[in-house]
Amino acid sequence: MGYFAISFYMALHISIFNILLSIVILLHNWKVNRNSAYLAILLFLISTFSMTHYLVLHATEPFWLALAFNNLTPIWCMIGPSLYFYIRGVLTDQSEFRKSDLLHTIPFWLTLIGVFPYLITSFDYKLSVANLIIHHLNAMKAVKVNWLIPQKVNLLVRPIMQIVYSVVCLTLLLRFYRKRKQNSDRPAKQFNFVHRWLFTLTLFVLSIGIYYLWALIIYYTNPVLERKLIFEYQAVYFIGMTLIFMPLLLFIFPNILYGIPKFKIQQETSRTESRKTLEPVLDNGVLMDKGETLTETNSDEHDPGEDPFMSLARSIYEVMEEKKPYLEEDFSLEDLAELLQVPKHHLYYCFRNILQTKFTTLRTEFRIKYARQLLLKIDLRITTLDAVGKKCGFASRSAFYKTFRAEVGCSPGEYVEKMSG
Repeated sequence: MGYFAISFYMALHISIFNILLSIVILLHNWKVNRNSAYLAILLFLISTFSMTHYLVLHATEPFWLALAFNNLTPIWCMIGPSLYFYIRGVLTDQSEFRKSDLLHTIPFWLTLIGVFPYLITSFDYKLSVANLIIHHLNAMKAVKVNWLIPQKVNLLVRPIMQIVYSVVCLTLLLRFYRKRKQNSDRPAKQFNFVHRWLFTLTLFVLSIGIYYLWALIIYYTNPVLERKLIFEYQAVYFIGMTLIFMPLLLFIFPNILYGIPKFKIQQETSRTESRKTLEPVLDNGVLMDKGETLTETNSDEHDPGEDPFMSLARSIYEVMEEKKPYLEEDFSLEDLAELLQVPKHHLYYCFRNILQTKFTTLRTEFRIKYARQLLLKIDLRITTLDAVGKKCGFASRSAFYKTFRAEVGCSPGEYVEKMSG
């Protein structure tokens, strides 16, 4: 019993960590790829459910159990829909919430209406309910927490819904995988990687639904089930420990959040065209002159010959060369996405997997290249070096000098002297 008590205790801390992680994902990634918001919501819902489950089985003080018990029940009806929205959004490379999606929220509203009288009851009453559950686990069967739906139905509907949504998502993934063989508008490496993640995540959510349904069946078929007997059914609770794998995967493989970007290209684009000249091009972090070609990367994670995002990489360089947006001091990745009219997570994928550099690095390369050209043209008796830095998009004189020295190996003044000499 001690080992499983420790396991439950760890599961509580893992759930709290996952809740914090879901908030971080929501705040920092939804602007890049809004589908990550559905993932954050899903992670939050599963974690709060796991935490409440722990309190029901192990809380010794009624305060925390009174805060959690039944108050979050309506939002748990959205575990299945959140998984569906996330899977659908990643597969279609879209994140819009459709009007028809409101139908998926019906169980949430029905449950909210049913538990609303309990939600507005005094906290003293909730403390008494929590205290009753702590001393008599079976008392949960008799406590009226939903004025619209019987308690047994209220508890059983949620895992059944979760299982149904998970099966639907598995079906979507299988169908999409089959269609992928005839569809070349997705980067192969990223597709395979994220598809495995989606499949694993769906199986995880399905397992939680099955686990909770199994636990409820045991609960309702055992009239004398108390906390001390819970550990006779140890196998039912192993899934709670698997919560740790979700945050670990997101930390180890952050490109999960890129999704499977889709880029519109003509199907007749050949492998030869995919290797067309990028003018200029970044090779191992160095901006080369025009006329040099993009060679295949040595990375095992990317094969440029089969990646349709080669076209987007070409467009990045074209817009940087022609419109010179980097000359604006506050030019950002959001501005680049707006210029190219593509979602920002497309650019994230392109920079990481094709260009293999950061946006800020590329912006700096272009600014320094422009500065070198400008320094050879201007008359320093009329224009100061500080003004050159401003024209090239640098926020201050110190930033210009520091960056120029780091990239070129000398200060702007020394560069002028060397080139003029």
